[in-house]
Amino acid sequence: MLNMGTAAGIQILPDKLVLVNVRKGFRDFTVKQAAVLEDFRESSVAEMKGRLRQQIEEGAVSRDKLVLGLPAEEVTLRLIELPIEVEENLEQVVRFQVEKFEPSEEESSYYDYVILSRDEGQKKIVLQIAMVRQSLLDGYLSLLKDLGLYPTAVRLSSLALHHVLALNKNGFPKKEPVVILDVNPGTVEIVIVVSAERCFAEKLDVPAENLNADAIIRELYDFVSGLPVKTESIARIYTTGALGGELLGELRQRFSDCESLADKLKVKGQVVRPELVTAIGLAATALSKSRSAKINLIPPEQRVIERKPSVIPTLVLVVLFLVIAVSAATREYKQSSKFAGQIDAEVQKLQPRVNEVLTLKKQVEEKQKELEEIRTLMRGEQQVLNVMKDLTERLPDDTYLQSLNIERGQAIIFGFSNSAGALIPALRASNHYKSVLPKYTTKDPITKKEKFNIEAALKTED
Repeated sequence: MLNMGTAAGIQILPDKLVLVNVRKGFRDFTVKQAAVLEDFRESSVAEMKGRLRQQIEEGAVSRDKLVLGLPAEEVTLRLIELPIEVEENLEQVVRFQVEKFEPSEEESSYYDYVILSRDEGQKKIVLQIAMVRQSLLDGYLSLLKDLGLYPTAVRLSSLALHHVLALNKNGFPKKEPVVILDVNPGTVEIVIVVSAERCFAEKLDVPAENLNADAIIRELYDFVSGLPVKTESIARIYTTGALGGELLGELRQRFSDCESLADKLKVKGQVVRPELVTAIGLAATALSKSRSAKINLIPPEQRVIERKPSVIPTLVLVVLFLVIAVSAATREYKQSSKFAGQIDAEVQKLQPRVNEVLTLKKQVEEKQKELEEIRTLMRGEQQVLNVMKDLTERLPDDTYLQSLNIERGQAIIFGFSNSAGALIPALRASNHYKSVLPKYTTKDPITKKEKFNIEAALKTED
């Protein structure tokens, strides 16, 4: 379930940062270093830089495969079932779904999604969509950038608790789901893990005086009863978090299969304290092969921009300079047979490095080509979003779309309306279309609305 390599996880809590650096070897998983930085929100940037520099030197933070985890109250996570036919325009459909959950038109969101399952028989797909307010994530990324850290991914901490089961001695559930209770002062997060790909999470505000096994069990059963996946029993309950150990004793009096999640992790190196479990799970998502672990709330264009500067071009130039220098030396000593043999030997010695340089140069050119393709794709995506926004603003409330296909400069619109004829002048008044032509209009016997097909030629955007 996990690839070999190193990764780091950073968990943001209200009063501290938890940092963990891990390594997955051929046979084992090791926590190389871990650190907890208290009161980070109240510390100055200069002070935090000094503390982080020390942790980087000690190995607690890796600059490669760095995953930032956001608390559940700051991220919206949804499982959505859709007809399989929407895959052709899946990005547009997801964008509409995200707009439904956004708190206001002024507050935009970053989002990402993965296809968890595809049922060809039922003609359905299941998506997992995660979204976070742009202003919130921009603030976190700016803070980490000031501290010299560039996350490769941002994920919900609940997903980290889900995927940390890849390191658990019992693994992921086979039949009945397992429950993870992340218990901290004032809050309890409930994570129901159904399989290696699916989980459900809910975070509760629980005052200290109400933090007891009876109250948590009631909340747990209320949560489970409302899930789309029905289950007759729970296989096991794990506790973690700062107060997880205190609740574990009470839970064991009611359930026989209750364990500390930290005690069941198959890891080497440091002793795994409960406060480190989520950060370990975040690092594990960077190495995971699971689809649900690939959610990344950093927008694709920022993943390219915020990537650390590459040293490959510099290495290419340095090695090429060495090759040129050797060639010049070869010409200079060509007359001497004594030195000719030495030069030939040096050239042969450098040949593997030259081959490596040429390979790296080819890889750089390929990456530059991919980047240009991404930019071209994003320009096309922006035009699609502009058209969708324009339709949302112009179409009356009694009109809804059945499908929208944008291809080769044409927008083909199918839908239903009380008055399809009134849509034509409204669309022609838009600055996005060169022409708007009605293809057909029929009366739908079921909805009593007019079913329409409209084709609009899009204006070319500079």
